[in-house]
Amino acid sequence: MDSIRVIYMTVHVIVALFGCCINASLIYLARFHSPGKIKTYATLIMNFAFTDFLSCVADIFTLQRAIPIDRTAVIFLSSGPCQFISRTACFIAYNFMLHLLIHSLLSLLLSFSYRYYVLFKPSPNRRTILFVLFLMYLPSLTHLIISSTTQGGVEEIQAILSSRFPDFDYKYVMVSGVADMDSFASKIHVAGVSLPIALTYQACIPIFFLIGVISFTLEQFNIISHPDLQYATVTALMLISILTPMASLVFVRPYREKMKQLVGMSFDPTLERTSVVFSTRSV
Repeated sequence: MDSIRVIYMTVHVIVALFGCCINASLIYLARFHSPGKIKTYATLIMNFAFTDFLSCVADIFTLQRAIPIDRTAVIFLSSGPCQFISRTACFIAYNFMLHLLIHSLLSLLLSFSYRYYVLFKPSPNRRTILFVLFLMYLPSLTHLIISSTTQGGVEEIQAILSSRFPDFDYKYVMVSGVADMDSFASKIHVAGVSLPIALTYQACIPIFFLIGVISFTLEQFNIISHPDLQYATVTALMLISILTPMASLVFVRPYREKMKQLVGMSFDPTLERTSVVFSTRSV
């Protein structure tokens, strides 16, 4: 097993396990330690945390490497536990992770919209929030259903990979992928001072999605081809699942205080300036 692969597998596992821990912590805090005035917003926070928690679990399950080839195909090399089940399990699990990341980004947009909305109008009730979340989830679900049907055949995928890497070692990996990206694309086409700080932080999170897209594009168009880029695509995406819950743990003061209590730290009053303000009105 080459050193680059070992390094990135280790990074993936560490990052994903850390993501599982902080997202599980956020789920606990949002469920049991949310003050009454942010109960509605806590629903959005739990949606974020649960989505990102599952993304981290899926990342550990697949430990994926993505190799775009000649703008027509993309090969997935899975080194995680899914390889002991089947190539289809690896392929669907990776698409499951991607659809969660899409939902997380759409939820980020909803979070911005909610905080803008409550500046001028009463906070919507929890049932309304759940209904909007369901509507926001439909595009991601559609992507998952469609993408899960695009897996290429075993011989076809191996032939494409061998044409690019004739001496590729298939040991310790499960190979899957999409053989016809044009067909896949056509299917998808059918189918206060503190608040700005918090918002600015969250607004920067999609940058890591952009990094993943750029690294994938550089490989796909044969501008640069290197294992670092192939691993970086998925690694950059996974960082979103860690940075998103960190926003709530840092900028929502009740959660920040509780986390400090849990780890035995005293609350620093100077951090009160970086707490997100919520509307206390409700319908």
